[in-house]
Amino acid sequence: VSMTVVSSEQVDSSSSTLTPIIVTAWSDGYLRVYADLELRRSRYVEDLTTVTCACSGNVFAGTRAGNLFAYNVGTGRSDATCFAAHDAPITALWFCPENNVLVSSSLDASVKVWKAECPERQLFPSLRRLQDLDAEDAAVDLCVDNEGQTLYIAVLTSKDKLTAWAINVGEESH
Repeated sequence: VSMTVVSSEQVDSSSSTLTPIIVTAWSDGYLRVYADLELRRSRYVEDLTTVTCACSGNVFAGTRAGNLFAYNVGTGRSDATCFAAHDAPITALWFCPENNVLVSSSLDASVKVWKAECPERQLFPSLRRLQDLDAEDAAVDLCVDNEGQTLYIAVLTSKDKLTAWAINVGEESH
């Protein structure tokens, strides 16, 4: 199970309560949305592997086919645009809301850094790849720390090797 938390304020800005909304990706292929610890919405997604929060009430989800897509928690709709992000299953996703950067890792031995564009009037964010990183082996998990305009990314590979990078994601990297 992969899980992320989205604040109700991100989903409905008119909401007076700040109830956390929990979004889960289950091995049975269901993306489930919970509010007040009750199931609110469920959607089947073939080959679903992982999920992370995003901007504008969306989450990003990854699949065994290596695809990324956005799911809008408020509407229950998925973006028809599916990004062919990796050549193997996506193992982990991480989103930095301070600078709208998404990091994905995969069994194809790569880590990719993406910029999410989140216009207010657009239902789903779009993605633009900023950087590809070679993990030298299947990347099974990642940990990211945001320090201003720099992301510190650490990846654990299937051969128990730890690899790390410092990536500048400031305005000048566009």
